[in-house]
Amino acid sequence: MSTYRELIYMCLDTLKITSDDSVFTEDHIVFLLNKYRSILLQQKYSDVRNPISRSNYQTLCLDLTLDDTKSRDVCKGTILRSVKKIPNLLNVGNTEVSLKDYYLGEVTLVSPNRLRYVGNNRWLQNVIYCTIGNDNYLYFKSSNPQHMYLEKVELRGIFEDPIEAAKLSCDKSSYCDILDTKMPLEESLVSKLIEVTVQYLSSGLYKPEDKENNASDDLSNLMAFIRNNTKSNLQKQIES
Repeated sequence: MSTYRELIYMCLDTLKITSDDSVFTEDHIVFLLNKYRSILLQQKYSDVRNPISRSNYQTLCLDLTLDDTKSRDVCKGTILRSVKKIPNLLNVGNTEVSLKDYYLGEVTLVSPNRLRYVGNNRWLQNVIYCTIGNDNYLYFKSSNPQHMYLEKVELRGIFEDPIEAAKLSCDKSSYCDILDTKMPLEESLVSKLIEVTVQYLSSGLYKPEDKENNASDDLSNLMAFIRNNTKSNLQKQIES
């Protein structure tokens, strides 16, 4: 996998920009790289039958705590939840929650609504259910009260912002400097990612910041424009 520093260099090298006073800042190129990564993955894997490369996934290590105040929309009373919020997931691939110590039981990820009704079957009393709540915390429930003593879990998925996910990575060395963070993207899509990023930067549509003094979210509108005007061409090239 390439680091953000390497991807930025390849973009700037393709654009033949070497001066320090370039209007293309590293932060905005990182922003575009993340946005286009999401688009490319969603387009390539719009068919759920397509197997997804492991290199697109990240694994987070999450500390757990007991919560009796913020879980009212999920379950009454004290419930086990993650200490930190989960970064937004892409609607691509499979999201899995697992325990380092498998003898403690099996973890099944369910929807928030279903979590209200699970944990009452005595034949499944060792199954630990969990869900990602509307507040982006991970919540747990089980017929076996021993699950309340869990301290850590691992969550594997494809995240919208790989940098935010890297902050919670099980590999603590994976996040020291943002630019040295590796982007979780399969090699077959790296050249396409650089191509579409450079195409946008060189199109004259790019603005380093939203300088218009109005009530419109211009940067969001730009991203909507990108999605609407690149999807068909990207899809053709991906499928070819």
